Amino acid sequence: PRPGGTAAVVKRLASSLPAGDGYALVSVTVDPTKDTPQILRAYAKRLGLEDPRWSFLTGPPAAIKAWVVDGFRMAAQPADAASDQRQAPEIIHSSRLALVDKHGEIRGYYDGLLNESVDAIRHDALQLHRED
Repeated sequence: PRPGGTAAVVKRLASSLPAGDGYALVSVTVDPTKDTPQILRAYAKRLGLEDPRWSFLTGPPAAIKAWVVDGFRMAAQPADAASDQRQAPEIIHSSRLALVDKHGEIRGYYDGLLNESVDAIRHDALQLHRED
């Protein structure tokens, strides 16, 4: 896991949502061979991301790829080290955030690197909650 980036935006989102179990936040590793449950717990603790509604998921690489790439339609693939001289991450992945309703339907995508996304997701999540 890398500090900052989408984690900073989702942390702001978590603190802006009403308390209670009406919302869940889920982060999925795109590097399950390195990101064990223990490493993800330490990452969450180090960055103060210990909201009980926030889960950090890992699993078999094929299952993660199927879920992220096929299910959420987000990018996640090994970086081509030969063509990238910037010491970029080993895995290139999307920074989008998805809003999913209680039925598992994707209701929207948001730029996970923009602070403005917090307001948009919060608005849409509250709207979904009112629809229930």
